[in-house]
Amino acid sequence: MTGASWMHWGAVLAAGGAGAGLAGALGMFDGVRAFAVGTRQRLAASFPWIVWTAGANSIALCFGITAGAAATLAMMLAGPVAVLPACLAGCCLGHRLLATREKHLRERFAGQLATNSARLAESVRSSLSLPQAIASVAGDAPAPSATVFQAIASAYGLGQSLPQALRQTQARTQSREFAILCEALVLCLERGGPLPIVLERIAASLRELERLRAKIRSGTAGALLAIRVMTATPIVVLGFLWTVDPRSIEKLFQTWGGIGLLSASGLLIGLAMRWSRRIIEQYV
Repeated sequence: MTGASWMHWGAVLAAGGAGAGLAGALGMFDGVRAFAVGTRQRLAASFPWIVWTAGANSIALCFGITAGAAATLAMMLAGPVAVLPACLAGCCLGHRLLATREKHLRERFAGQLATNSARLAESVRSSLSLPQAIASVAGDAPAPSATVFQAIASAYGLGQSLPQALRQTQARTQSREFAILCEALVLCLERGGPLPIVLERIAASLRELERLRAKIRSGTAGALLAIRVMTATPIVVLGFLWTVDPRSIEKLFQTWGGIGLLSASGLLIGLAMRWSRRIIEQYV
C-alpha cells in the first residue's frame, strides 16, 4: 500500500474512533442525565412537604451547600484525599436536615388540622358553601396549612370537582389525619349529611389524637435525648483527643486507612442512630 493509502485508512480509523468516542460520551451524558432526573424525582417523592412549600430546587440547594461546605473543610484540613468522603458525609448531613424539616412541617400541619376543621365547621354554619369555606380557611390559616387549603381551592377553581381536588391534595400531603377529614368531606358531598356536625366531631377527635401524641412525645423525650448524647459522644471524644495530641489525630484525616476507619465509624453510628430513632418514632 502506498503512503497515501495508509494516510487514507488512518484518517478513516481516526474518524471512526472519534465517532465512537462521541457516541459513547453522548450515551454516558444521557445516562447521567437520566440518573439525575430519577434521583430528583425520588427526592421530591421523599420530601413532598419541602417541595410543596419551598420548591424542588431547595432540595438540590441543601445538598449542594452541605456537600460543598464539607468538601471545602476537608480540603483545608486534610487535603484532596478526604474530599470524596467529606462530600458523602455532607450529603448525609443534607439528607438529615431535609428529613428533620419534612417531619417538622408534617407535625405542624397535623397540629393545626383540628383548628382548621373547627374553622370549616364555623364557616359552613355561617351559610358559606364548602368551597367558599375552604377558601376562607386558606386565607386565615397559618403555614403550612394555608398552602394545602389554597391548593384545594385552586384545583376547584381550575375546573376539578371538589371530591377530586380533595383526594388529589390528600394524596399529595400523605397525611393520615388529613385523609380522615377528606374522606368525611367527600362522603358528605356524595351522600349528604350534617356537614357542620361531622366537622366538629372530626375536630374533637383530632384534638384528642394530638393530645395523646404529645403525651407519647413527652414519654419518649428522654430516650431521644439519650440517642443524641450517644451519637455526639464519639465526636466529642475525637475533638478532645485532637486537643491533646493533634498529630496523631490528624493522621486519621490524611491517610487512606484513617479515612476508611472514620468513614466506617460514621456509617455505623448513623445506622445505629437511624435504627434507634425508627424504633421510637413508630410509637409517636
